[in-house]
Amino acid sequence: ENPPGAVADLGPALVARGEYVARLGDCVACHSVPGGAPFAGGLEMATPLGAIHATNITPDPETGIGRYSLADFDRADEAWNRGAYLVQGAGHCGSCHTPRGLAFNEKALDESGTPFLAGALLDGWYAPSLRDDHNTGLGRW
Repeated sequence: ENPPGAVADLGPALVARGEYVARLGDCVACHSVPGGAPFAGGLEMATPLGAIHATNITPDPETGIGRYSLADFDRADEAWNRGAYLVQGAGHCGSCHTPRGLAFNEKALDESGTPFLAGALLDGWYAPSLRDDHNTGLGRW
């Protein structure tokens, strides 16, 4: 186990895997500002509850996630299911494709809730249903 702030020799295969997950989740889209450093955060997203600013997910030990230890990531990794993680986490598909409640909360956070990925109108844009419904979702694909 590495102490916080220590950089482990992860090897090129694991670094490539991390890049793959970051690209698949399009992390840079929210965690970067136009013209700024990739993944450095700061992007402001206007919501009915006020502005939300994306966090810095660079390896910087002062402003990013550089003090995370491998144990920190391993503890989070135990609960990850690749598909669920990509949809509910990295890809954050529900953020657009799940209807919102009065407090701008997602009405469901996973497949146990019927509204999850059922399609939603967000900031004037309609994100279609990603469920298996034949008429409104991906059921005919």
